[in-house]
Amino acid sequence: MTEPLRLTLPSTDGAAGETYLWSDGELPPGAGPRLLMTGDFCPGTDLPDDAAWLRPGPGAEEPLLLSLTRSADFTVTNLECPLGRGEAPRKSGPRLCAAPDWARVLGASGIDAVCLANNHAMDQGEEGLLSTLSALAGAGVLHVGAGRDLETARRPLVAPLRDRRVAILACAEHEFGVARPDAAGVAPLTPEAALKAIRAAHEAADAVVVIVHGGNEAYPLPRPGLRETCRFLVDCGADAVVCSHSHTIGPIEWYAGAPIVYGLGNLYFPWRAKAQPRAWHDSLCVLLEFGERIRLHVVPARFDEERQGIRSLPEEDHLRLARHVESLSAQVVNDVALAEGWNGFVLAHRRDYLGMLLGLSRAERLALRVGVWPWWRMPRDRLPELLNVVRCESHREALLHLLEDESAKGPRGRRSK
Repeated sequence: MTEPLRLTLPSTDGAAGETYLWSDGELPPGAGPRLLMTGDFCPGTDLPDDAAWLRPGPGAEEPLLLSLTRSADFTVTNLECPLGRGEAPRKSGPRLCAAPDWARVLGASGIDAVCLANNHAMDQGEEGLLSTLSALAGAGVLHVGAGRDLETARRPLVAPLRDRRVAILACAEHEFGVARPDAAGVAPLTPEAALKAIRAAHEAADAVVVIVHGGNEAYPLPRPGLRETCRFLVDCGADAVVCSHSHTIGPIEWYAGAPIVYGLGNLYFPWRAKAQPRAWHDSLCVLLEFGERIRLHVVPARFDEERQGIRSLPEEDHLRLARHVESLSAQVVNDVALAEGWNGFVLAHRRDYLGMLLGLSRAERLALRVGVWPWWRMPRDRLPELLNVVRCESHREALLHLLEDESAKGPRGRRSK
């Protein structure tokens, strides 16, 4: 077992807790109860290879995931796809799924529960969600963040950690598959509802951890509004906040004595992995140790699309990752740096966002890229009108309602049966 690196992380409104970066899964016995949180898991169309996940390798080394889960009292991973097929709903982006047998491998690997509050949990419709819940139950794996209706989707999962009870809440930004009072789906990220949920969870548990599926893909920093939302969750009483969805490792800050992890990355997500940047293959496995104060243990992991399982990072990448996390973390508490980073990201995706909003064709998007404004679709003197509709809460809610209604009608303007 090698000595860990102690990360130098920023703190706002309180002292920073201890944070250690380990090179492998051989963590020493913990002084307090431990909750392990891992990144996005989406195995794709491959069937599970038990040997890769559950048996020692050629050098008799134990699979990293097994080693990590043995160091924890309870482990949660983000399951980024349904286990089973169903009627795929209308949505943008890929419709993911995996074989139900992966639930068995997750359970045998020491995963106690999965988070389903994400933008792909409903990729196979309600039938796919029910298949997922059935497969998980058969493997003895619990779940949080999705259900048959809004009430069940928002229910916390109370994990017994030795002498502690830790309530886990999970929610996702409003993308596809959000639950409603009469429809299955995932728990939406709503600050008002989160305030009530955190207060109620504290009545049944000693600590509350909130999982947030939000942010911008391939962008390691949180948008300024997401940072404020995560801090608000701590102000509401959350003892820790952990984010996923960006598919890349993000910063860590201590706020009011609570850790906020802004990006876990991909634990195992071989979907189109060869076409993705190197950061797509890396993740942080975060171990929350509950004592008088929370202590954070972080273990980097990497997957290879050519073979199943996760592995430790090479020694030469270990220190580099530590400095990368520290650099990102310094930016997240610097309002100017955070704003500059966000401005750069938005401008880099200007064509994509404006193209979607204005309904531009491919040729029109290319024209926009070289500086030709599509005045024939949206004259510049009407931009303040569009800005008001998008910015004003009442107008935006009406616009969202109309867009959802029109989207349900399908490409020919007819409502799906």
